[in-house]
Amino acid sequence: MEHYYQGDADWLDASTTDDFVCLGAQSDQFLLTKADVLSLCREMPHVLMSSKMYRQSARVGDVRVVDGRFMGFLAPEEGSMAFAAEQRLTALWRETDEGLRMFHIHVSNAMSEPEEGERFPIKFATKAMQYINLVSLQKHYLNQIEVVDIDGVYHMLRLFDVISVEAKRQDVLVRYGYTTIRVHEGIAKLAERIGLNAGNGFVQVHRSFWVNVLYVETVDGESVHLATGELVPIAQRRRREIINQIQSVRG
Repeated sequence: MEHYYQGDADWLDASTTDDFVCLGAQSDQFLLTKADVLSLCREMPHVLMSSKMYRQSARVGDVRVVDGRFMGFLAPEEGSMAFAAEQRLTALWRETDEGLRMFHIHVSNAMSEPEEGERFPIKFATKAMQYINLVSLQKHYLNQIEVVDIDGVYHMLRLFDVISVEAKRQDVLVRYGYTTIRVHEGIAKLAERIGLNAGNGFVQVHRSFWVNVLYVETVDGESVHLATGELVPIAQRRRREIINQIQSVRG
């Protein structure tokens, strides 16, 4: 799903069979062909995924069954939709001479259960709306930031692009997308200048580390797990405070 939501049609084309069929989550996405899915993929806006879980649940002959789920969030850009939902998928892969190839996928939106005392899942809707508002805030053009790396190259970013900021001796590492840039600036000064604070969706989990809560997948007793696979250690004496702050910011 990451490749689909990132518009990586080349990967999908190479990883699916010619007779690939998709059952999408929307009412008009029934029995989509490979060509249909590739066309949709090329037009797909950037969807942020978190809380991802995939597993191989069965294997029969040359066929493998993979189940999974994730949370997807899309900020409302001008003329586009807002989206926040838990999605589930079942994918069927076949072993071929060229390796594993997917020949079927079924994606659905999970219905949220109301909490005790609710007739409708109001708390889930509130959380989803908080996520959308935060993504929209970080993507807003007024929240563009300018960062100059140690080679003098200017980088224009949005807060949404920034995954984490880490102090490294006299420099700071700014991670965004699949890129890391080194900036010759103190982390406290940089954080204040570009707006790393809870109001903008950032939490300082360690003296030398800020993270964007939109990219936090899970938090355990020792570290924060980011959607990039990175593990960031938590300051142990502030562990409960940090966990509460992350939960408060992301809803």
